[in-house]
Amino acid sequence: MGKSKREEIQPEVVRLLGGGADMETLLGFMRKRGLDQMDSLLTLVDVVGLDTGEAYDLILDSRTWSDQRENNLRHHQTLIQALQELSQEQDPNFKIEIEPDPDSPER
Repeated sequence: MGKSKREEIQPEVVRLLGGGADMETLLGFMRKRGLDQMDSLLTLVDVVGLDTGEAYDLILDSRTWSDQRENNLRHHQTLIQALQELSQEQDPNFKIEIEPDPDSPER
C-alpha cells in the first residue's frame, strides 16, 4: 500500500516550517498540493503540535480556506444541533452538553 497524500506532503511541510514559513503559507501549500481541510488539520497537529481545536480555528479563520468558512460554520452548527437532539430524544443516559469556549471569539 502506498503512502497517503498527507504522508507524502508532511516532510515538505516540516521543511517549510523549519524554514520559517507561517501558518497561512503552510495551509496554502497543503491546499495547493491537494490536501483537504481535515488532512491539513491532522498535518498541523502532527507537525506543528497544535491541538485539534487550535488547528480547526486556524483553518476556519485562514485566508486559504476563507471560501469554505460559511459552509464550515453551517456544518458545525448542524452537528451541534444533531448532537443536542440525540441527547434529548434517544437514550436518557446519553447526554451531551456543549458549552461555548470563553476564549473563543463569537463566530
